[in-house]
Amino acid sequence: MTKIFNEYKEQKTVSTYTIGKPCPPHVDAVPFPPKFVWPHFNTFNGTTYPKQHIAHFESQCSVITQHGDLLLKLFIQSLDGAAFTWYSNLKASSILDWDSMK
Repeated sequence: MTKIFNEYKEQKTVSTYTIGKPCPPHVDAVPFPPKFVWPHFNTFNGTTYPKQHIAHFESQCSVITQHGDLLLKLFIQSLDGAAFTWYSNLKASSILDWDSMK
């Protein structure tokens, strides 16, 4: 994630702004566990350390850390600013699982 995001930040322009879904389509269909409580996320905007953000994100999702598809489903909620734009502009299905996201 760090390398790809840093390469994105170095680009001068973004051709279009669209909210994409870089995760496989099946991720949207994965249900949350019963009585799941939506975590309050510390957001990442691209100005701090990406690996630190991933560690905090996983910690905030402690109940579902073993469910990679649910982590992928929630991850965009933890992004803001340039990081959100970067993620939204990744190619469809370019992130296959949580391990490849990390």
